[in-house]
Amino acid sequence: MTGETFRFLLPEEQVAQSAAEPRDHARLLVVDRATRTLRDCHVYDLPKLLPLHTHIVVNDSRVRQARLHGTRPNGSPCELLVLSLQADGTADCLLRGRRYTAGEVLTFPGRQAVVRGAGAEDGTYLVSLGENAEAWLEQAGSLPLPPYLRADAAPPERYQTVYAATTGSAAAPTTGLHFTPDLIAKLREHHTWSTVTLHVGTGTFKPLPAGDLSHHELHHEETYLSPDVVAKVRATQQAKGPLLAVGTTSLRTLEARWNTGLQPGWEAVELFLTPGARFNLATMLLTNFHMPQTSLCALVAAFLGCTAAGEVVLSPAEAVAFWRETYQHALGAGYRFASLGDAMLIL
Repeated sequence: MTGETFRFLLPEEQVAQSAAEPRDHARLLVVDRATRTLRDCHVYDLPKLLPLHTHIVVNDSRVRQARLHGTRPNGSPCELLVLSLQADGTADCLLRGRRYTAGEVLTFPGRQAVVRGAGAEDGTYLVSLGENAEAWLEQAGSLPLPPYLRADAAPPERYQTVYAATTGSAAAPTTGLHFTPDLIAKLREHHTWSTVTLHVGTGTFKPLPAGDLSHHELHHEETYLSPDVVAKVRATQQAKGPLLAVGTTSLRTLEARWNTGLQPGWEAVELFLTPGARFNLATMLLTNFHMPQTSLCALVAAFLGCTAAGEVVLSPAEAVAFWRETYQHALGAGYRFASLGDAMLIL
């Protein structure tokens, strides 16, 4: 299987440049894996689409004001994107421009930052941002919208979920953008609601290499599970109850942490799921329509190839064909793709 496997033609006009209003009025393609049928609905239909007593798991990560514009010592402009931030102000960053050198001092609004070493192969640098860096980023930084979105595509509050709580993502967990307080209240009348944390990096959204994916790895991302969530997820799994992962980030958090023992606390994950993989916890997935040739397309194809119980029933080729079938329906029916677009519910 190669990165080209997940390439498809996406018309520019179907990459959403504005979000549905209200949030839950986005369109929803419902995919029934057991019958191979597709239904056109809306996100606000979720309460009547889910089995009773579904355990709904969402990612509460909040997008950091991670993009900064400044100058280099020679006066040329620079752009910095914070990927992860330590308590001492040391950050893994992407830096645009000609290669940076250790000790180089970058000037941004309100303070200076120091490059601490040569860049890694993936283009990231270790940069010292100084004390109280998180608070400074909130004042001086801007939201790192994906490159396919116009700068004015979404106001800052629209690129955060209504339940965002823990700052740390370099991109939004976009499926959660569809939820409103009213929709959440309706869902919680008959379902269990849990939050996990996965701080979204940029590696998930980068195009897959064109060649063989056998040894491809994702950038690691930090996740957190509370003791309460671990207990609820274990209980759901033992009872063989329905569990809806809201977004690929929630699903990867659950599946990766299951593989390492499902213990509470913080842990870095880098799970790359492709057709042929089985799923241990999530019986349903709510997700957006993703950009071509990304790991997210591979994950969706893998999920389509399994039963609700997580057992693999389609060969990798058959799973990819099912994924293409659903995406071709979405394209033909005018669904909007990417971060601010429509959604798909896989039952």
